[in-house]
Amino acid sequence: MMDTYLRSSLSRMQASLFEMSGNLGYDSERFIKTFMRSKVARDVDSEFNFMH
Repeated sequence: MMDTYLRSSLSRMQASLFEMSGNLGYDSERFIKTFMRSKVARDVDSEFNFMH
């Protein structure tokens, strides 16, 4: 149950981040590709973060 909650929270956080990037006038496709390839995204999405 906690795993599902954490994954859902992460998805909502990423959706908000992508929405805010568009609202601020960033090129959304470029921003999302750059973010999803970043160390931050890898760390947040890592299996370790869902094991707590």
